[in-house]
Amino acid sequence: MKERKSVYQCKMTGEEKIRTIVYIPKELWQEVSDIATKIYGVQRGAISYAIEDALSLWLLKTRNENSNFNFIRRDTRSIYIKVLNAVRLTQNDLSLPKRIPHPNLLKCVMKALNVKERSALSWIFKFYSDELIKPYTPTPIQKITIRKPSDVSHVKFWDLTSEEELQNA
Repeated sequence: MKERKSVYQCKMTGEEKIRTIVYIPKELWQEVSDIATKIYGVQRGAISYAIEDALSLWLLKTRNENSNFNFIRRDTRSIYIKVLNAVRLTQNDLSLPKRIPHPNLLKCVMKALNVKERSALSWIFKFYSDELIKPYTPTPIQKITIRKPSDVSHVKFWDLTSEEELQNA
């Protein structure tokens, strides 16, 4: 394991600790901060103790083979449905097309999720990985390989999964 420069000795416990930076939503940080100071006291390090407890619990759950604990960062289907609604709005008759050109899907993702192109490509890749969309290939011989988010740009058309198909799946 690579030696980290951010290792220091805890004055209270003598334990080796690692300093690292994490990014979490502001509202989550505020709530954790409020509760951590009540539980651990207003001393410095209350949030660190709360994070340690949370990570320990997470490790305990992931190590348990019988656990049904699923790590779903976001509900991808609900985000996909937002994108489908944006696609519908681009249609004159508000129907959902079965197939959509890549540039149109990219624009709809950017608009529906209020993200820039790079994030939109990541979302398209996530939709592809979760089998919510499939690349359209006119002949079975043409095979498109998608291994990373930037690869989705090579797809000319996408076949969409409708909300009805999602419910039946």
